[in-house]
Amino acid sequence: MSSAIAYLTVHDYEREYMPVDIGRDDFWELRAEGSGAPEGFFYVEEIVQAVPRRFKTNDNTGNRRSLAYLFASSLLPPAIQYSAGLYEFYWAIVNPPPFVRTVRLMQDSGYCVLDETWDDVLDTRDVSPRGTRDDHDESGIFVLNTVARRELNRRCASPLDPSKGNLTVTIVFDGSSVSEVTINVTLVGVPLDTRHGISTSWNDNARTWTASVPAFLLSSLPPPSTLSMSRCTRMLGISARDDDMHYMRRVPVGDELDSDPSTPATLAPDLKAPYEWNPSTYTPGVDERRLSCPGR
Repeated sequence: MSSAIAYLTVHDYEREYMPVDIGRDDFWELRAEGSGAPEGFFYVEEIVQAVPRRFKTNDNTGNRRSLAYLFASSLLPPAIQYSAGLYEFYWAIVNPPPFVRTVRLMQDSGYCVLDETWDDVLDTRDVSPRGTRDDHDESGIFVLNTVARRELNRRCASPLDPSKGNLTVTIVFDGSSVSEVTINVTLVGVPLDTRHGISTSWNDNARTWTASVPAFLLSSLPPPSTLSMSRCTRMLGISARDDDMHYMRRVPVGDELDSDPSTPATLAPDLKAPYEWNPSTYTPGVDERRLSCPGR
C-alpha cells in the first residue's frame, strides 16, 4: 500500500486514534526521524486502517471513517472542481467559432435551388522526427490529420421559381453550440422569421435550422439586383452566435459566425495571452450565399 503523510495535529496516538489493526511501526512522529517537522505531526502509513477520533474538529467516533476516506472526502471534491475549471478555461480559448457546414434550398417536387457543403481537406503530412518510429498508425509514422482547408461542394444551383411550390431552407452548423435564438437568416434581404408567415424550427442534436417559406411569399420577394448586363445577385445571408464558452478577453471573442469557412479558424502563431484569433483564418460576420438568377 502506498504511503502518505498525515498532517494532523495529534499529540498522542492512543488518544487521537481509535483501536484498529495497525501496528506502531506504521505510525511515528515526524520529528523523531529528523525531518524538521514541528512537534505533533505524525507519519501514518496505513491510512486505510487508521481511524482518527476527530477530523477537522469533527467527532468521528460514531462514523468510524478511515483517514483515507476523510482525506478523499475533503480533497477530491475541490480537486475535481479545479480540474473542471481548468478544462473550461482551456476550452474557452480553443473553442472554434461556429460556421455553416451545409446550405440546402429545396422547393416542392425536389426542385433544387441550392445545395452546397464545405468538405474538409485534411493535412496528412508526416511530422514524425526523422530516424524515429512512432506507433500512432500502422505505418509507424505520425500524421497531423488536421483540417488544412475546406472546399465548397456545390451539388446544384437553380433560380427560385414560385411556380415550383413552397421553399424549405435547411442550414447545418458545425463546431458550435448555436441555438435558434441566435440565428438570423435573410433571403434577398427579407428576414426568414414568423413575422412574415414563415415557420422555423431548430434541431439541437443535428445543429440544423429549418425554415418553410410558402410559395406565395416567393412571388413577393424583391427582384434581382442587376450589377451588369451579364450578372445579377440574389443573396441568402446567415448570421449566428455560439452560446458556448469563449475567451472574453480577446477581440474578436470567437462566438460570431465565421463568414468564410474555407479557412478553418486558428489561433495566432505566437500563442500568447489573450490568444488572439488569426485574422487570416477567421472573419466574423454574415455568411452570404449567392443564388442563381432567372434566365442565368
